Amino acid sequence: MLIKSTYLKVLITALTLSSSAIAIADESKFKIAVVKKEFGIKDSEILAFNKHMRNCAELTKALKADESEIACNAAIASIKLVKTDSRKAKFLESLTYSNRGISRFVNNDLIGAKDDLLTAMRIDENSITESNLELINSFISDEVSLEKSTTIAD
Repeated sequence: MLIKSTYLKVLITALTLSSSAIAIADESKFKIAVVKKEFGIKDSEILAFNKHMRNCAELTKALKADESEIACNAAIASIKLVKTDSRKAKFLESLTYSNRGISRFVNNDLIGAKDDLLTAMRIDENSITESNLELINSFISDEVSLEKSTTIAD
């Protein structure tokens, strides 16, 4: 049991350090986490996570709303199967919620998007998730301002 836990920690560290890349664009856009390669990692839980995380990112970028949320849900479920409490695992779990938050935004679910990004921040405070949360908050703020300005007073 201890060996498996240590093994998974090493795998997650290797995965995070060598195979995950963050698509960082202009600060006015969302940041979507993408896992690019496995680098020979054969653990089925890690491989499943990689696959679902890539699908989540690709479908979200393609604005395929319903499909992206399903893939993001699968990524969240698969990272929870990785039994480790390492900092890298928490970072990856946070990024899965951040990606689903962006997917929910694409689905016009601002409240769900904000909830996911707040969950992501509780798991691991990182600059990617923080930036995405700030963007969601600005969209919610803009939407509230628009609703107030279109309300007709008696």
